[in-house]
Amino acid sequence: MVDVSFILPTYNVEKYIEKAVDALLAQKGGTFEIIIVDDGSTDSSGAIADRLATGDERIKVVHKENGGIGTARNAGMDVAQGEYITFPDPDDFVEPTLISDNIAVAKKHNADLVIFGFYNDVENENGTITNISTCTPNLEGVYTYDEFQKAYPDCCDDPQCVWNKLYRREFLLENGCRHQPFVLGQDVVFNCLVNSKPMKTVVANHGFYYHYINRENSSVNRYHPERLKDNFYITRAYENMIKCWKRDKDSAYKKILYYTRTRDLHVGIKNVCLSKCPLSLKERQKWLKEQMKSKDTRIAVRKAPFNKFPRKAEKIKLFLLKLHLYNAVIWLNSYRSDRGI
Repeated sequence: MVDVSFILPTYNVEKYIEKAVDALLAQKGGTFEIIIVDDGSTDSSGAIADRLATGDERIKVVHKENGGIGTARNAGMDVAQGEYITFPDPDDFVEPTLISDNIAVAKKHNADLVIFGFYNDVENENGTITNISTCTPNLEGVYTYDEFQKAYPDCCDDPQCVWNKLYRREFLLENGCRHQPFVLGQDVVFNCLVNSKPMKTVVANHGFYYHYINRENSSVNRYHPERLKDNFYITRAYENMIKCWKRDKDSAYKKILYYTRTRDLHVGIKNVCLSKCPLSLKERQKWLKEQMKSKDTRIAVRKAPFNKFPRKAEKIKLFLLKLHLYNAVIWLNSYRSDRGI
């Protein structure tokens, strides 16, 4: 058994995948395998993966029909042999000490989950890095499962991604933790499921081991028609997790749900106002009014604090929502989207 299985869900990333794999192969310690899951790529990504695997038994390639990132990650989990699993994206890259530093603390503390810091590299359309920032977990050190739950309100704002974590493979298998078929927010849903299962220990490491490349054409900046019918699946994932913890009556956890539901609403509004959304202005306004018929959503908007939404445009959106000026919200966001603001 190797220490870590790197599972790379791959779809049309011929420009980036070789750099991502080279960074994984450059690990300075520990043992590992790299599982590249070609999710029906229509470019040369699959061929590049096959070439990289030739003569290197550390690299496995799985070819499958296109089914989305969740199905690709699950296909990788099905063949993984590592004690721990992590899910880097094939258009990012990692530091050479990712395994050596994090597997050491994982084994020392018998952790089911290790969380580590990362770099956020902003790349423009020309491929130039224009800004680099760092992100560390708000948690630090070693936590029992009960301590992790109690500390969660302090770290719920951390990015809920799967590429800055090591998961014990046996833990995932025993608890049936699988990825769901969402394009946007899939990582959050998976982590809520993981967090809802009893863990031995959780370790938070403040070192930086991953480079997330924030590109203008990422999935968070694209139109997602599936959100028109189901906009609050992330909120439901948090609700299920908190109910499993039996903390849904606690005010600190209620605040998490207020924020999460309001954040879901913000994302839905942005999505429905994108220029590629086929709905007319009146249809977009009707969509928002339908969302606001939910009592839970109205309460969340009323109780959501402005300081949770740092951008000026988000604060204005929240202000208008609190005043029930739904048509104005849609008009303003459609106007900004049409002009690329």
